[in-house]
Amino acid sequence: MNEELSSKLWNLSKYIEKEVNESKKNGKASKIKRIFTKIRVTLDYEKGIVGLGTSTDLIEKDEWQWEGQLHFIEDIIKHLSEYKEALAEISARSKIDRLKADIVLSAYIQILIQKSFEGLTDDALKSYITYFIEDLEKSLLEWHLKIWIDGIWLENDEYEIYEGFKIRRPVPSDLEIEYPIGFIPYRELPDFNEASNSIIEMTCRTQDDWDVFNEEMKILLCLGLFRLGSIFSKKTDMYQKSIFMPGNSRRYSTITYYPLFKYGLNKKDIPKLHEFIERIKPMLPIRDLKAGSKEVDPIAIALQRYNEALSKPDSAESRITSAMTCFEALYLKAKERTELSHKLSQRASALLKFHGLNPLEIYYALKQAYDIRSTYVHGSTKQEEYGDVNKLANQIFEYARISLLMFLQLKQSISKESLIGKIDRSLLDDETHDKLKDLIERNCVIY
Repeated sequence: MNEELSSKLWNLSKYIEKEVNESKKNGKASKIKRIFTKIRVTLDYEKGIVGLGTSTDLIEKDEWQWEGQLHFIEDIIKHLSEYKEALAEISARSKIDRLKADIVLSAYIQILIQKSFEGLTDDALKSYITYFIEDLEKSLLEWHLKIWIDGIWLENDEYEIYEGFKIRRPVPSDLEIEYPIGFIPYRELPDFNEASNSIIEMTCRTQDDWDVFNEEMKILLCLGLFRLGSIFSKKTDMYQKSIFMPGNSRRYSTITYYPLFKYGLNKKDIPKLHEFIERIKPMLPIRDLKAGSKEVDPIAIALQRYNEALSKPDSAESRITSAMTCFEALYLKAKERTELSHKLSQRASALLKFHGLNPLEIYYALKQAYDIRSTYVHGSTKQEEYGDVNKLANQIFEYARISLLMFLQLKQSISKESLIGKIDRSLLDDETHDKLKDLIERNCVIY
C-alpha cells in the first residue's frame, strides 16, 4: 500500500512540478520584489564569544506570485485520476472522511507548489512524499534540534561527533534576522544574552516533543560528565519535518544558570567524546515526573544536585551544599541517620581510590565539605575557618563527577544498597576488596 500511494503521489507531484515550471516560462507566474530590513552581526570568538556587533541594511528579495494557483488546484489537479486515487487511499488508511483527506492532500500540494517555484530536486521530492506518508501513519517523526549551550568552547569551528550530531561555534547567520520593511521584528535584536559559546545540531526520531526533550537532556548530562563543565542550554530551536505540523518552535531555559566551569574541545577529544556518549547515554535515568509516582532513582537525584552545584549562580558554600546532597544520594542508605559525614566520606574515598585517587585526601576534603554543608543549612557561614572554599569546591565537584560515572556504570550489575555494603566490607576483608576491584575494572571506564 505504501508503494502504491508513493507511486501515485510521485506521478501527481511530477505533474504539478511540470505545470509550475510552465507557468514560470509563459509568464503566468511572475516575480515581485520586496524590501527587507536585515540585521547583520559580527562575532569575535576566543574560548567563547568575546565580542558582538550589529549593523542594519536594506535588501531586495524576489518572491513568486501565481494568480492562477487556486484555479490550477481546484479545476485541474483535483480532477486528475492520480489525485482521486490518492485521496481514496488516504481516506481508507487514516480512517477519515474524504473531506478531511482532501484538506490534508491539498496542504501537501500547496507546499509542493511553493517548493517547485524555489527549485525542487528529485531527492527533495522523495523526502516530502516520505514525510507525508509518515504523518498519515503517525510513525516516528524526524526532529532537527539547534541547542544553544554554554560551558564548552571549541578550538576549531566545528566537530562532528557522529552522524546526526555535531557541535560548532556560533556564526553571524545564527543571530542575524530579516523582516519586511515596515513590519515589527518578531523578536528582539541580537545581543549577548542570545549568544552562547557553542551550538549543538542534532537529529532524532521520536513521536512527540517530550521524547525530544529527554534526548536533549541526556546529551547535556553526558557533556557535563565528560569533563567538569557547567553545561546548560540557553534556548533550543526545534524543527519537525512534517507536512501536517511543519515549522519551527523555540524553547527558552526558565532557570538562571551561569557557566562557572568551562572546558574546551579539540580534534583529539572527539573520538573519546563519541565513545563516552555511546556508553553513558543509555545508562542515564529519566526521572518519572508523573503525578503520584512513588519511584525514586537516587542517581537521578544525584545528577540533578550535581548540575545545580556546577551551574547555579550562588556562593561556594551553597554549591558545596548541593554537591554534598549528590554524595548523600549515592553513598548513604535510605534509613541511615547517624555518623553521616564519616560514612559518606569513608565510602566515597574507598570507592574512588580504585580510580587512582588519594583516599585520605578524599576523606578529609569530604569531611570538611560536609561540615560546611551542615553550617550553611543552619544559617551560618564561617568561611575563614575553611581556607580556600572555592578550591575545595572544585575538588568536591570532580569527586562527584567520577562517583556518578562509577555508579551509572555499576547499576546494571549491582544495586546501590549492595554496592554500599560491599564498599563497607572491602575496608575489613581483602577478598571483598579484590572482588570489588574486579567488578569496577570490568564495568567502569572513567574519561
